[in-house]
Amino acid sequence: MPAGWPATRRRVLARDRWVCRLGFAGCEGHATDAHHTVRGSEDEATIVAACGACHRIVTQQQASAARWIDARGDRAAEGGTSSGPGRGQRFVPPLIPGQVSPETGGAA
Repeated sequence: MPAGWPATRRRVLARDRWVCRLGFAGCEGHATDAHHTVRGSEDEATIVAACGACHRIVTQQQASAARWIDARGDRAAEGGTSSGPGRGQRFVPPLIPGQVSPETGGAA
């Protein structure tokens, strides 16, 4: 992580009120981690608060998607079409009812 990551993580957790924005089955509710929704981006608008359980799930999903892409090759980069998950695609977590979206400023 970049040198400023601890401060970024704290700002993201505070912005999201320490509530997990991912909401997978088994969600713990209280966020302790910060998750990048866009690979390689340090823009805080693309980082969300996550509980440990949800962060593990989404990280496993992303690793699986990366293995799938590596196994089949990135057809979109070759001018073909890609029907599966791809690099550069953004994971958009569901909003918790009443939570304000950092992207739109609106509530769920």
